[in-house]
Amino acid sequence: MNTNTLEMFITIAQTGSISGAAEKLGYAQSNISTKLRQLEADLNTQLFYRTNRGITLTDAGKEFYTRAIKIISLTNDAIDQLKHPENIQGTLKIGTLQTAASTFLPEILSKFHQQNPQVELSIATGTTLLSAKRVLNYELDGAIIGGHVSENDLTTIPLMNEQLALVAPNTDIEIDNAPLLVFPVGCA
Repeated sequence: MNTNTLEMFITIAQTGSISGAAEKLGYAQSNISTKLRQLEADLNTQLFYRTNRGITLTDAGKEFYTRAIKIISLTNDAIDQLKHPENIQGTLKIGTLQTAASTFLPEILSKFHQQNPQVELSIATGTTLLSAKRVLNYELDGAIIGGHVSENDLTTIPLMNEQLALVAPNTDIEIDNAPLLVFPVGCA
């Protein structure tokens, strides 16, 4: 097995079909099918469920997909570092809350880009839980979130503390017992 095989497997998983992967990779569909059967035989496990609507990952396939993404990412990083040890380059995918994307993050990312013009920056906004899940699935390199996540596979570094305040009209309503409309879990 080599990185080309892993990239083929990842492309099949991402496109949801062998024909989609063949088109994206520029191979004949029969070649992709043969390589996939060989991969499953080498691993002695079924990686995909095949249906008339396409293919989906089995549980073993999901686990293999996560590791394949990690292997390809590490391999590409190692090759880039060896080829260009003096330059930081590649793609940096960051998840963030909408508020961070529109307040303090633009200035930080602008300075980073000026210092590292060969790094392609990609920003994806979403809730804390969605961003954490995307980091765990290797879809994002990191994320700026609100609050904490209790996930052993993630490392968190506090960036800042913010105070929240409730603003209400001067009335005789007891705020302690008043109903509140709040955002969903994972959205600060």
